Amino acid sequence: MAIALVVALAVALTAFILRREASRVCPRCGLPSLVQLNSLRATVEIDGRRAPDHWEYYRCGSCGSRLKDHRGEWETPTDDEWSLIIGEDSKGAA
Repeated sequence: MAIALVVALAVALTAFILRREASRVCPRCGLPSLVQLNSLRATVEIDGRRAPDHWEYYRCGSCGSRLKDHRGEWETPTDDEWSLIIGEDSKGAA
């Protein structure tokens, strides 16, 4: 019984990790090749009230697109923003 429980937990943990590591689909090329490079959480002020905000930065392993997800909208970060957040220039050099 204990062995079955350990095996079930190992399978569940493996499935969770694999699902978590699964790549998102690139909005540019449509392939599941996005790799998250960084994410930022911040508190912003909207109409005088504080609110949480969040940005995620990705690179597509297939087409090489650099993308930012902000509130479910895909944007292309500027070269300066990419350099500041990711720490590399537009050619991919650190």
